[in-house]
Amino acid sequence: MADNSSPTSLNLQVVTPQGMVEDVSVGMVTLPGVEGDFSVLPGHAPLISILAPGVIVYQEGGMPRLLSVSGGFAEVTAGRVLVLARTCEGKDDIDLARAEKSITDSEERLLTMSYESEERAHAEERLARGKARAAVVKGETPYNL
Repeated sequence: MADNSSPTSLNLQVVTPQGMVEDVSVGMVTLPGVEGDFSVLPGHAPLISILAPGVIVYQEGGMPRLLSVSGGFAEVTAGRVLVLARTCEGKDDIDLARAEKSITDSEERLLTMSYESEERAHAEERLARGKARAAVVKGETPYNL
């Protein structure tokens, strides 16, 4: 008899140019898409999304786990979420003082830039990366779990 039960977990793999950062079975993962954050549950329809700088959140052992990602791509297939990112850092990899300085510096730069400035997008991305890195260290998930 065929098993018609729904899957209860999916495999989350996070890969950077330096190699595999995370390879874990999760019940749900929330990702920072460029068109808005989105969550993936087991059995999700296949998709490919561009990721913005932000926080990846998933549950491990009943506790939320956070990773800072600098952007990249996510591919959702049957039973798997593959994240390809330029950089990805966990709490132990991040210097909070450096992340907070990046936030302050980026905010100050943005105050002096015109909206038409070619460098504005770069400064906004740097600000988003700094905020994501600080949130991971502080354990501040931007999502309701």
